[in-house]
Amino acid sequence: MSFDVMNMGAYKYMQEIWRKKQSDVMRYILRIRTWQYRQLSAVHRVSRPTRPEKARRMGYRAKQGYVIYRVRVRRGNRKRPVTKGQTYGKPKTHGVNELKFARSKQAIAEDRAGRRLGSLRVLNSYWVGEDSTYKFYEVILIDPFHKAIRRNPDTQWITKPVQKHRELRGLTSAGKKSRGLGKGWRYAATRGGSQAKNWKRKNTTVLVFRMFRTLRAMSTAPTAEGPIATMLRRKLEDTFSPSHLEIVCESHMHNVPKGSEKHFRVQIVSEKFEGCPVIQRHRMVNSCLAEELAGPVHALRIDAIPPSKWNMGAYKYMQEIWRKKQSDVMRYILRIRTWQYRQLSAVHRVSRPTRPEKARRMGYRAKQGYVIYRVRVRRGNRKRPVTKGQTYGKPKTHGVNELKFARSKQAIAEDRAGRRLGSLRVLNSYWVGEDSTYKFYEVILIDPFHKAIRRNPDTQWITKPVQKHRELRGLTSAGKKSRGLGKGWRYAATRGGSQAKNWKRKNTTVLVFRMFRTMRAMSTAATAEGPVATMLRRKLKDTFSPSHLEIVCESHMHNVPKGSEKHFRVQIVSEKFEGCPVIQRHRMVNSCLAEELAGPVHALRIDAISPSKWVGQKTHPSPACRGGNAL
Repeated sequence: MSFDVMNMGAYKYMQEIWRKKQSDVMRYILRIRTWQYRQLSAVHRVSRPTRPEKARRMGYRAKQGYVIYRVRVRRGNRKRPVTKGQTYGKPKTHGVNELKFARSKQAIAEDRAGRRLGSLRVLNSYWVGEDSTYKFYEVILIDPFHKAIRRNPDTQWITKPVQKHRELRGLTSAGKKSRGLGKGWRYAATRGGSQAKNWKRKNTTVLVFRMFRTLRAMSTAPTAEGPIATMLRRKLEDTFSPSHLEIVCESHMHNVPKGSEKHFRVQIVSEKFEGCPVIQRHRMVNSCLAEELAGPVHALRIDAIPPSKWNMGAYKYMQEIWRKKQSDVMRYILRIRTWQYRQLSAVHRVSRPTRPEKARRMGYRAKQGYVIYRVRVRRGNRKRPVTKGQTYGKPKTHGVNELKFARSKQAIAEDRAGRRLGSLRVLNSYWVGEDSTYKFYEVILIDPFHKAIRRNPDTQWITKPVQKHRELRGLTSAGKKSRGLGKGWRYAATRGGSQAKNWKRKNTTVLVFRMFRTMRAMSTAATAEGPVATMLRRKLKDTFSPSHLEIVCESHMHNVPKGSEKHFRVQIVSEKFEGCPVIQRHRMVNSCLAEELAGPVHALRIDAISPSKWVGQKTHPSPACRGGNAL
């Protein structure tokens, strides 16, 4: 073994010393240090780590952006915070003392440091000492807005918004240990994140669909272009002169011999597709490659795009910028804008939308009749408007503070704009910014009496009286969301408009009898015999010499123009049907009326009866015929 390997560094020596906490040296040092820590505040900053080797293993680096705070946590169990140390309720044996806290003392120390320093992110922590009353921990925190942290690829992960207050959600090492998470067979009960996730994983059957096989095949797809793909490319370039052409062989995704070229995907952008519907573009490409499709090409997936759809416009760029609200640019812009909004009144008009792409998606158009107002709503919960902050009534514990309003802040903003401008109609709204005190929204309103609005078929619906104050009745997008309305399985509990409507729909049995349909048909039945029915009667009489013949026109029971003769019901009794099965009787009638069925008659219901079956039946017309439509 070389001399360099045998050397043990300073950090290793310190680690070995800290492992011997019962040695005389460490007992003396810890006794002195804990006395010193007791004289300081519960949470205080330290200039350098007490245990540098441990801090480094926990992620600390002696660089800008890293800080260390020492936290003091009282030892022992917890006590329930009740008046006079009694529960005054049932069960009377409800515990007060000796309560076991769910998290460890180290997790509590991280929690207190994170709450005390909300702008920093907790990285990790470690033990530095304890006495009979307290345990002392040092917590490593990182400034996520420091340039040295944001520019370092190794620490950029902690600057993301998802890492905010990770110590409160049990994402640190101590937090995960308190949640029972870890690696190895000891933590099998919480595999997946919790006991519930572990149970669900064990009791759920996962079907591996062909999608994964397809994705795996795509990752190993051949990159070289074969002779058939080259031929397709040449023909498409000669025909369409495309600005973009991409041909991908997908034969490896199908059960075909390796190396064969039979399945392709084509993406082509050409000016010749401008103004053409999708189906016409596909037909143009198919007609260009007709010979190849009849020969070596087995399947072709086509994506034909006009240049206007291929390019990304300014609105798309703006939408992508607004999606990155935690970027440096957007954080700076929003900070400046919210300062400006705070200087203005709570509800004020703006000349143009702050977010034109969002406003357009919400229905705004830069035309006469459209206006935009910006509304300021105070953040936080609501307070009950009672005198002196007391209810003076029963129940005496009735809440005053921290009341949760039923509607969202956006719905409140629409409400205030609608009340302020009663003659206008609220169309929609969108978020434009927020600070620690307020949220700001821009509300789109429409003048229902403006000629440009009343004469436009796309906006005439909002001019109707039923659309007055739609924001107060929860008919806007924000209002429907506050009412729990929407599409999909997530909103099954409010299907029909509310929970009550959903309950009523599920618990009501509706019986639609055919009787009502028959009565309605009788009331609208045709009373006179038309030319088609007369022709049917004459042919059936000449062929079968029936003892009873009834022809009823049922066209009024179908979605056909009024007065048309297309649907008939025929009841005929003849000796020629004697001894014939039902299917043969129907064929005899159909062959007799073959010309009519191929021409004006659309549908025919046949009831062919032999005289032996007809004896004993009622000879008077059926109820449907009694209305006057028996022929």
